[in-house]
Amino acid sequence: MENFLLSSFSLMALIILLTALVFFVALIRSPHRAGYKRWMMIYFIGLLSWHSMGFISGGFHSELREMTYRFTNSFFNMGLSISLVAIIHISYLFPEPGFDRERKWVSPISLLICSFYVFGIFWYHFLRNQEGANSTNYNAFVNVLSGIVTSLINSWATLVFFRKYLLFRKHKSQYSTPCFLLGSAQLFIVIISLLFISPGAGHPMVLPLYIYGLWLLLQLQCILFIVYSVFPIPFKTKLLGFTLATVMAILSVTIMAIVPFTTNSEAPENLAQRIADQPTLQN
Repeated sequence: MENFLLSSFSLMALIILLTALVFFVALIRSPHRAGYKRWMMIYFIGLLSWHSMGFISGGFHSELREMTYRFTNSFFNMGLSISLVAIIHISYLFPEPGFDRERKWVSPISLLICSFYVFGIFWYHFLRNQEGANSTNYNAFVNVLSGIVTSLINSWATLVFFRKYLLFRKHKSQYSTPCFLLGSAQLFIVIISLLFISPGAGHPMVLPLYIYGLWLLLQLQCILFIVYSVFPIPFKTKLLGFTLATVMAILSVTIMAIVPFTTNSEAPENLAQRIADQPTLQN
């Protein structure tokens, strides 16, 4: 396509998109039930929306990017919001439920926070006066708002996983390890989300750290969900799922190692790098 060029950003998004799709289909096909299964499916739906828009908007450039960006970015952040609401429920339910009395507040509070976030995105893209809107304004509003909301929700999930680690260490020790590992992954997501607040997404190191770090942590989450699921998963399915997530993680690291980080930015040096990297990215 004339107006579509792969970038390392779009290709990493494609990797997460494919991973989420495979796991979503696997959960639909599984006849077994668990309290977290529905929320895990919602989580993967969020990843599908989030990263499909990341793949599309990360590849568009020129006039097509300008025409579609408000829409792709809005759906991108809606998918992010869905995944945030889901992960906080998963933190209470995976691999075994904990803190049932406080869990009743999870839906109204997380939905309120993420609804506020989505409204802010729609206000920025569709309701405000677009005159003078530029990347500087975007970084100052949308990216900072994203950093606040994602770090807040993920901090909540981090605390829940670590509290469950302490709880299960005394009573159900087999469940303490996944809680600790998932809590650690969430903690790193919080740290890299805070970079959007300070020094901000405009800093040259923030986007590469966020994108590459988040992509690898999401792959780690998938592996942990497979290994520590409490409902029975056939060995072949676990092996295939583990292999898929591992291969996708290796592909992510490979992209990080062989091509410079590029986005859909129209900056001449970024666009020139994307054009030069097309054969490598396609391979």
